[in-house]
Amino acid sequence: NITWYLSWSPCWSCCDIIQDFLERQPNVDIDIRVARLYYPHDARNRRGLRELASLQGVTIQVMEKEDYRYCWETFV
Repeated sequence: NITWYLSWSPCWSCCDIIQDFLERQPNVDIDIRVARLYYPHDARNRRGLRELASLQGVTIQVMEKEDYRYCWETFV
């Protein structure tokens, strides 16, 4: 299980790379927490996030206050 904190959501190209990784590693579950959406008006980015989030074992969420606090205390 991986919890991945990101400043920006993955772009469509990054979503493809993550999806390829997860297809090669079927036992990995990933919880992606993002601070901001990367160019949300770009249809490719929206499609990439939808396809990635549709995979079993993948969740994508916008960070909440507790996530920011955790990141600050752990990484800063």
